[in-house]
Amino acid sequence: MKSLKKCIVSLITVIAACGGVFAFAEETPPVDLSASVSVKLLFKMDIDKSVISFGRVLPGEWKNLGEGSYYNQVTCQSNNGKIWYLLISLSSPLTGARHNEKIPANKLKYMPGWTNGTGTVHDQYTFKEFGTEDSYVYTSNVEDAIANPIYIQFQYGVNVPDNGTADDYSATVVYTMMEML
Repeated sequence: MKSLKKCIVSLITVIAACGGVFAFAEETPPVDLSASVSVKLLFKMDIDKSVISFGRVLPGEWKNLGEGSYYNQVTCQSNNGKIWYLLISLSSPLTGARHNEKIPANKLKYMPGWTNGTGTVHDQYTFKEFGTEDSYVYTSNVEDAIANPIYIQFQYGVNVPDNGTADDYSATVVYTMMEML
């Protein structure tokens, strides 16, 4: 019995000693860690075909590229959360390479068609004459500015004047994507 008593006293001493160790242990204050990320601004535009080539066209003839579907597609992306705009213009009238003759800008036409965006396609499915001033083609909604690619498809047409001089004509179609600050 004495040995049992001695064993119990020893056990109580060990438990008290351990408890004492825990009672005297120091605790450090919690340390906070800050996490951050900077999301890069995404504001870009891409065109799937960079050349509009009508090939050979007779004087007085109308030629349409993309009839029944589309000829090229412009892809716009923005994650800025702001409304953005797609504009189109012609740098100059179609100009002949050899004779410097001109086909007026209004003889070259564009037609904005299908889009996957939620914004407004201006004059959708209607051929519009090019001008040297920017024309609004698409006005986005805020939902279009969350980094998803927005596609706008186009057809093009040309109506060569009856008195058109034989030559290779060219001009630059300019697409501009912009947002208001």
